[in-house]
Amino acid sequence: MWNKSMPLLMLPENTKDNPNFSRNIFCPNNQRCYQLKLPQTFGARCWGSSCGWIVTLDLNQDLYMFNPLTKTRIPLPHLSTMPGYEDFPEKDDMDFYELRGVFLERVLVIQVDDRGGDYILITIPGQPNGIITYAKPGDLVWTSVITREIHIEACVKDVVRWGSQIIFLYADGVTGYCDINACNHSNLEATTLMKYLPPP
Repeated sequence: MWNKSMPLLMLPENTKDNPNFSRNIFCPNNQRCYQLKLPQTFGARCWGSSCGWIVTLDLNQDLYMFNPLTKTRIPLPHLSTMPGYEDFPEKDDMDFYELRGVFLERVLVIQVDDRGGDYILITIPGQPNGIITYAKPGDLVWTSVITREIHIEACVKDVVRWGSQIIFLYADGVTGYCDINACNHSNLEATTLMKYLPPP
């Protein structure tokens, strides 16, 4: 039996041609695999979170927040609404798998507060000078995070919420931050990412 506090790991697809297959979900607490029918994840790139949501990117470049237990699916802004998408010169010559690797290395679900219910999604691009973006469920476009005082070629490796701030960890050891309220209340205004701590 599952409960809300148990971590679950969704394993990769075991088939490429049947959308009605069962996904294997591993529960480390029970040391067991469970099978769930999740056609909503078929063929999609999936990113998990600690909030119970999976973010999916399907072949149509549509993004969703998806809860594998309740089957709730919330649409997110399309991949093409990310800043820099239209200006990327090679996108028309790339297949879906290459394209998503350039624009999305990871998508993280950040809870706005400890009560839950409100979320901000942060994207980490797959290229060093890519644009970090954010959106909330219900937004129509992704909004850029402007980097100040941090080397433009630095690559973001991880993001976490700490109190009222979102902390960004860069590959070169620098940490940056922005206020979570700036992301939560303004969809079309770019949020500024400032240097938090120098390396190491």
